[in-house]
Formats: sequence, structure tokens, C-alpha cells
Amino acid sequence: MSFEITQEFTFDCAHFLTGNGRRDEYSAVHGHSFVCAVTVSGLPVDHADWVVDFAEFKSVLIKIGQQLDHKILNDIPGLETPTMENICVWIASHVSEWLTVGIPADQLVKLISVKLMRKTIGQSCVYRLEK
Repeated sequence: MSFEITQEFTFDCAHFLTGNGRRDEYSAVHGHSFVCAVTVSGLPVDHADWVVDFAEFKSVLIKIGQQLDHKILNDIPGLETPTMENICVWIASHVSEWLTVGIPADQLVKLISVKLMRKTIGQSCVYRLEK
């Protein structure tokens, strides 16, 4: 038994995809507006009565989003091929780092999923880490 907590953040960026038989239209620099929902799970700890502090969770996600917002994703280390799948993995690695160093060990918070959405074109990708 545990609780799942989800926080969203947004960012706008540009990217391009080349090679591997990709369509020509993907090779031109183009932009997207993204909404990202990050879900963690755990049990409230006695001293806080919550799984994570939403204000802290949101702050961490905003900092992650600032690394992506109004950038060309291909220029960011680890996102040289910025597919939705790779962006999810990149975001998950940054959230996991926060969970490792920023959350007290007694909270036992786990990253469950990163859901990346391009709502304007009806697309999403979910990267699930835990069940």
C-alpha cells in the first residue's frame, strides 16, 4: 500500500531528428509545447504526514524544465537524439537524482513514471519505472 503523487510542469523547446530512416520533415528544426507529469510513490512519514512536499517537488521539476525550456534539445548532453522516449528517460534520471540526494532516506519515495505530452497534437509517451 502506498500513495502516488503527481506534479506537472511545462516547457517549450525545439529539436530535430535525423537518420535511421526518419521522415524528412523531422530533420528540420521544429518546436513543441510539452506538458510533463511526474509520478512518485511512497508512504507519508510521521514527521511530515505527506509523501513529498508538493512545493519542493514542483520546485525541482521547474528547475529540470528550465534546462529544457526554449532550448534546442539536441544541444543538451544526453538528448542528442531527442525523441519523446529519450526525453522521458532524461527527465527520469534528473528526478531520480533528486530522490537520491534531496529526500531523506526514511521517506522511501520511488519514481513511478514520467509522462510527456504534446497536447496540441494529441501525443504522449509514458516511461514507467515502478509498479
